[in-house]
Amino acid sequence: MSSDSNLENIFAVSEVLRILVRRKFLIIFTTIIGLFLSSVYALSIDNKYESKAVLAPVEAQNNINRSISTYSGIASIAGINLGSPISGRSNESIEVLQSFKFFKEHILLNINIFDLMAVESWEPVTQKLIYDPKVYILDKNFWVQPKPTNQETYLEFKKHFSIYVNKENGFITLSIAHRSPF
Repeated sequence: MSSDSNLENIFAVSEVLRILVRRKFLIIFTTIIGLFLSSVYALSIDNKYESKAVLAPVEAQNNINRSISTYSGIASIAGINLGSPISGRSNESIEVLQSFKFFKEHILLNINIFDLMAVESWEPVTQKLIYDPKVYILDKNFWVQPKPTNQETYLEFKKHFSIYVNKENGFITLSIAHRSPF
């Protein structure tokens, strides 16, 4: 009985191989078209450069918090959530980082607004930003459209800036993406 099933398996494999050999040109053609289309797509998208910083919050814990955090791993196995390792001060810090006031007092003073609002692309050969001439003319330091307000600049900045909190270990990842690697 086992020799019959082995014989059937051999015939099935040989049949599949015969079909593959007959259709080899279709398989090769489809593979080449897929390779070409994926290459065109990969070359057509703009490069975005991202910078990340991972922060570990350090805070003084009282005895109750320390003992709760000690048993939180065991409790999570039982399906009980004893709370996040993120403390109130960490949450407060994240909210401050995302606030308009922090942006206005610390970030806006240290950036060129046109580098955020008018960038069209990055030229890797000359290592220079290319600005959208419909928005800003760098040589003349001239805004073609009205200069963006602080609020508009803040909203654009929020599109590039993100904060991720790892709920398991409390680590906070800050990242910013831009068309320029510098």
